[in-house]
Amino acid sequence: MSEVARYLDHNDIVHLLLINSLFHQALAPFLFDELRIEDTRSGNKNNPFDIPEVKEALIQHHYRIRTLHVRSLKSSAFSTIASLPGLSNLTTLSIRDYLTTEQQCNQLLAVLEKCPNLRSLYVERPPPTEWLEPLLKSIARALPALQELELFTEGQPIVSPRVAREFFETCSSELVAMTLGLMFYSDDLDEDEYESLMLPVDGSQTHPKLKYFSLRSHVHSDEPRIVPAVLSTFLRGCKSLEVVDDTLTFKASSLSWIHAHPEILDALQEAMGVRLMALVMISSEDILEMENFVAHEISNFGGQRRDDGIQQVWHTIFLMTCPPPGSASLRALVDASRKGLQKLIICDSDYVVGSELHSVFHQGRSLAMMNFDNFPTIHASDLLSSPWNSRWLTTLKIRIAGIPRPDVQRDYKNRPIPEGTPLHSGTVEESRMIQRRVYSQLGSLANLRVLELGTTYHRGNVVRENGKNGDYVAFDHMLQVTSLEMTLESGLDLLSGLTRLRELNVGTMDHRIGKKELFWMQRHWPYLTDYQRLRSRGASAVLRMGRLRTKMQIRSSLQVLPQHSKADGSCPFITDISSRDWTYAAMG
Repeated sequence: MSEVARYLDHNDIVHLLLINSLFHQALAPFLFDELRIEDTRSGNKNNPFDIPEVKEALIQHHYRIRTLHVRSLKSSAFSTIASLPGLSNLTTLSIRDYLTTEQQCNQLLAVLEKCPNLRSLYVERPPPTEWLEPLLKSIARALPALQELELFTEGQPIVSPRVAREFFETCSSELVAMTLGLMFYSDDLDEDEYESLMLPVDGSQTHPKLKYFSLRSHVHSDEPRIVPAVLSTFLRGCKSLEVVDDTLTFKASSLSWIHAHPEILDALQEAMGVRLMALVMISSEDILEMENFVAHEISNFGGQRRDDGIQQVWHTIFLMTCPPPGSASLRALVDASRKGLQKLIICDSDYVVGSELHSVFHQGRSLAMMNFDNFPTIHASDLLSSPWNSRWLTTLKIRIAGIPRPDVQRDYKNRPIPEGTPLHSGTVEESRMIQRRVYSQLGSLANLRVLELGTTYHRGNVVRENGKNGDYVAFDHMLQVTSLEMTLESGLDLLSGLTRLRELNVGTMDHRIGKKELFWMQRHWPYLTDYQRLRSRGASAVLRMGRLRTKMQIRSSLQVLPQHSKADGSCPFITDISSRDWTYAAMG
């Protein structure tokens, strides 16, 4: 029976527990493989951890806990877990709540000290300033087996440069992926402090397995020595590094910590064996020769070898040109993605062709960010023509069209769609066969944090026409009636690999998300916090995800136990070439 239980969902186990005492005794421990602690405050009548039998069961089976997701530190459950004698089998820990009190910080540190085999750690929000250094030191010292680390996706705490350097150089040498938001600077760094910062770090080690490094950090141009002093030694020890990201979209005045410092580029060159370059092109007027110039610059510099034999690759390409990128530029971008492009930002994407967009995803093995002002459209036939290989991609914002939807009977103006219309004919199963292939393609992007398949509603989407009574009637002309259903029957479960997903937008999609889909999302996307436009004109029994939090596994599953058993854009190293009304900037 225990062998079968390993393949069962928690809900199935809960039902089996009620058969008889033998089933209960054999299967109850498997409820503890994965725990999710929601906002179950002490004193809440629905809080299972106020039940003595549940506390006793948790203490008895704590060694079985392998995954722990904590949305609320106010629950008595977390204090119980912090007091356990050990969590040697815990491999995944996520903390989503604010660390606001000394007690909560102490409890988190106590948990970290008890799980030496932890492989994945996610802390969404930083603690108070006085607890930041102890937390970083505890992570570096107590978690030698850590492979995935994601810190402070919300907020950007500040630590001293010395603390930051010690953290980077002493954290687990087993790390494969590291994502964090962290600032490190000094208002007045004198020479003595700088010399101290440059001293070797006790316990410093290399990180030969690190492949992905993303740091969200503002750069202060008045002290250019700090960032290289903190990061250079760490980066030189990352010999397997494939992707390095500054998270900038170049729409703010922030400097890139990568391209603002030649010393950082030198360190990355030593680690990765290539010279990373950035291209920023901005034009304010329609210039006929711009298209050829953009295509020429992308093609001629990316992938070329310098005189010293080092290959140059485009790390970042930012285009805000008039006219927007045409076919020649897009072909050059596809080639750049094949040669190692990591970040592509296009401000005007109305002219981006779906087939070329698909080619970027197919070729771009190092692509981590693709950002557009508008949502480009990609046809399902293009999307399915070859596999996507952008395994490091964090953000995907596209409209997928051309999926047959015989279940959709009315268009965006609520008019009946004529019988026999190609994309509204055939059978539902034929449509779902195509949808499953699309889901499989999307599901291969295991590093996704943001998935936007529909635009957010705004006034610009709405067209108004006179109704029969002379009144204005509003229509959303961007309603996607040949899009994914987003139902389990259509293949939504093929997205179960997107375990890091934090944001989902299905606005303007004629989807069919219902109650069971929302439960599924919470089960398989534990980090999901931002969900937009879940209501659809075609959806039934749709509930807001926030209302489902009272139904979480930690509550519904554990209560069974006592019932049955009673037991940025500028850079100081940019070369600017001004001509007419456009600016060209090359960094690297």
